[in-house]
Amino acid sequence: MHGTHGSAGLGPIEPPAVRLSLDRARDGFEQGMQDVPLTPEPRYVASLASIVAVIRGEHGRDRSMRHELMVQETIMRAVGRLPEPSGDPAIGATSRPITPGSGPWSSPPANAPEK
Repeated sequence: MHGTHGSAGLGPIEPPAVRLSLDRARDGFEQGMQDVPLTPEPRYVASLASIVAVIRGEHGRDRSMRHELMVQETIMRAVGRLPEPSGDPAIGATSRPITPGSGPWSSPPANAPEK
């Protein structure tokens, strides 16, 4: 991220650290470039535990299905597999109604066995 008073970036990813660059010393950090180590913790454990709790009915989803659909649509547009939205407010965020198993991403991989 780049801001008006410095920048911060994740790197390396493992072990995790933040590379921080500040225009002046602030909040206990020095002026200039520095690596800020992060507390190592197992990756994805909390996310997996949350998914399991949702499946077991112990709590609701962390995000709405609308959020999940918007994320997937954004990824598909970024890789050129879904056209830009039509802009029609009646349709909403999508360029057309999306149903599971439809759309340009629904074709099976070239090496998939026939059904």
